[in-house]
Amino acid sequence: MGLAQSTEKPLKVLKNISKGQKEELNYSLKVHGSDLPLLLSPLILRERGAGQVDLAVLKKSQDWQVILYEIKSSGFITRGQYERLRKTASFVSKIFEASTSIRVIGPKELGIAKDKKLN
Repeated sequence: MGLAQSTEKPLKVLKNISKGQKEELNYSLKVHGSDLPLLLSPLILRERGAGQVDLAVLKKSQDWQVILYEIKSSGFITRGQYERLRKTASFVSKIFEASTSIRVIGPKELGIAKDKKLN
């Protein structure tokens, strides 16, 4: 059985979302179109002192792999945020008995041009 096709265009209902949410939505359409979407409960993650993730997918190569995506228009995450994401990766890895990786998606992957200062 193949992967379900994601919608090509965001719903019109989502007009009033923030810039970050738009970036996350657009990138999720790319990621979820090729891999199996994984929904992780932020409540369960917070109960364990772990960080919530922007996107998560299951990917099958030789073995199953979980990929956690953190989308940042700045391209940077804080040390604390990284530690919480590591806790999330560890927890998810145990649950699914699969290797887990964290990917930070920055401006280049999002197609955001850096503002240049004019002198």
